Amino acid sequence: MKHGFDLSDPCFVTSLEWYANKYPEIAERCNQALLELIDKQAANFPRRVTVPSEIDVDGF
Repeated sequence: MKHGFDLSDPCFVTSLEWYANKYPEIAERCNQALLELIDKQAANFPRRVTVPSEIDVDGF
């Protein structure tokens, strides 16, 4: 769980995940691309990523 993102969470669906599910042979590349995007986002907006969320997700 890097930068607060749990990629094993089934609610964390992206277009990369859709492609990984449709084409399992590229799943590892999709996962790596997603981790790289998360790293870039964390570098560009460090305060947004490191501040604990105040949203009560369970309350939705």
